[in-house]
Formats: sequence, structure tokens, C-alpha cells
Amino acid sequence: MSEFRKRLTAEENNLIIEHRSKNPVRNKVSSNTSTKDYGAVKVVMTAWNKQSESMMGIDEYCKFYNLEREDITSWKLVSHTGVPFYNIVFKEKLNGDLGIDLDHIRSVLNAEFKRSYTYIKKPSKMQKEGVLKWADLHFGAHIENLVLSDDYNKDILLDGLLSSVEDMNALGFTKSHIHINGDLIESFSGLNHINSWMSMDKNLVGQMR
Repeated sequence: MSEFRKRLTAEENNLIIEHRSKNPVRNKVSSNTSTKDYGAVKVVMTAWNKQSESMMGIDEYCKFYNLEREDITSWKLVSHTGVPFYNIVFKEKLNGDLGIDLDHIRSVLNAEFKRSYTYIKKPSKMQKEGVLKWADLHFGAHIENLVLSDDYNKDILLDGLLSSVEDMNALGFTKSHIHINGDLIESFSGLNHINSWMSMDKNLVGQMR
């Protein structure tokens, strides 16, 4: 017997559409890239070592192509293409004094974190309770530039969560519940599947333990 799954009514769907048109999500992820930016790649720095007939590790790859290993923040072996290669992200290097007062920034952030607020309950549009279900969040995943998969990272996840909360609040239930189902974390160790480590945000590995 199949499980019953409640769908939005026409009234609830119209409320969400109306809310989205008036209240765009504040944390919308933007991109400065264009489809025209992805032209044909003429030179690919292959990760395949012809002499040893094996795949290079990241250290060997950097040494072979004279790349600064210590400047790399994250990397991923792309092996589903015709020529395997490493997709590498380097540290951003800033030249010169940008005139940023770090102490002032810290004081402002600390003041914001200590702010308090008084919750004001608004009249409910619907005299019933609602449930928001979250599943397959895969926090810590970092998917980028794959042929058949959309990009995914912590910023895209946050954007989706905020959108669902905004939609839930727009419906105006008397009380809202959140059910968090499976696959909340991408991986704690990167070893739960043979290639889990390849799709993880390397900057979050230590924070997820």
C-alpha cells in the first residue's frame, strides 16, 4: 500500500505564488558566469600518467605541472570526461592595502550577534497546523561543473532552505512543524562510499566531525 502524500491545495499554491512575487528570497545565490564563458577547452592538463599507466595523486599532479600545492583550497578529480583532470580551486590572493578595518568589522559582528528581539505573533490565515519536510540536504556536498548534474553547495542549500521557510510562513498556519528526514550530512569522513570524498566541500570537513 503506497504512502499517502498530501499535496498543496489550489488556495495554498496561490498564496505561495503571491508571496514569492512580493518577497524575493534575501539570500538568493547569484552567478557572474554565462553559458558563453564555457567555450571549448583546447588544452587539458591530464591526470593520467602515461609512463606509470596510473592516475596521478594531487601532489604528483601539482609537481608535474608546477602548481603551488599550498595555494590550493579544494580539488576534485574529474574522471567522467574523455581526459581525466583535476578541478582545482586556488586561494584568492589580494595585493596591496584594501583599507579594511578588521577590528571594526569584528565589533560590528559581535554587536549584531548579541541583539535580542521580541517575537510578534501575526494572525493566522489558516486555522490549522502545517508540516514542512526537509530531506536529502547533503550539507557539505560540493558539486560543480558536471555534465548531467546541477551545481550544489552550502550556499545553494541555504537558498533552498530559506525559500521553503518563506513559502511556509506565507501560508499562515497556526503552528508550523519541521520534519528533517534522511541524508542531512553528505559525509563525516568521506569514506561511506568509494567516491564520497570527491563530492565534499574540503573547507567543511573539519567542521562536520
